[in-house]
Amino acid sequence: MNRPRTRVVAACAVLSATLLSADAATAHHGVASLGVAGLAGPGAPLETSSSQTLPRAAWLACVKIDQPTFAAFTPERDGEGDRSTFMMFGLGYGVRPWLSVYAFLPFSAKTVQDNSYNTAGFTDLSFVAVAEASVVGFTEHEYADGARVRFGRETRLNAALVARVLTRPASKLRLDVNLESNLLDLGRDETDGVGETATGGLILYGVGGIRLTKGAASLGLGWKKPVWTDLNEDSLQQGAEGKETGRLIATLPCLF
Repeated sequence: MNRPRTRVVAACAVLSATLLSADAATAHHGVASLGVAGLAGPGAPLETSSSQTLPRAAWLACVKIDQPTFAAFTPERDGEGDRSTFMMFGLGYGVRPWLSVYAFLPFSAKTVQDNSYNTAGFTDLSFVAVAEASVVGFTEHEYADGARVRFGRETRLNAALVARVLTRPASKLRLDVNLESNLLDLGRDETDGVGETATGGLILYGVGGIRLTKGAASLGLGWKKPVWTDLNEDSLQQGAEGKETGRLIATLPCLF
């Protein structure tokens, strides 16, 4: 790709603003957070935080599962990334009707083709206050062999459209269809202060899915896929973001 990244980011920003404007135009006045787990409100996307502010003094518990599968360069079982499972355990609290705070504890498990370097475990605890543009940085970690590793900074710009297709107040049932775009500018990983080859780049994801709400709980299911990428040393990256054939997304929030 010869197009400068700044132009791509600007174009995606315009797209995101358009989508967000359309989402706001169809939103109900009042407590926007009812879309997370309720029959009223604008609805809640799967990957984007739009419409997910909580009622004041309300709590939200959620579990999210993200399952990407990667295409291999070669058919042999030679240590290439095969699949990963990411889980996110979250707890949110409504400080104000327009401000919510969340704490998230991630868990990840990664599998390679020959099972030579499988890993699993909990990762860094993170805290969030709701925004569609975000920058996440990582601290440096020193491993037992003395190597100092810092994961690349993540800059994200998200947008979503949510369409309600079914509401049955008597049974407290609601069904939404979601369409989302997620732009990720991923920095290079660093080892001992030096940027790693074949890491980082620019990725635009598309997400399609549904959310079924029953009372105070909801279940969201979706499929996330890279629709455009501009990765550093693209031909050398494998088993990394932007190289997956697709991701199965599942979320289960409950408002209490």
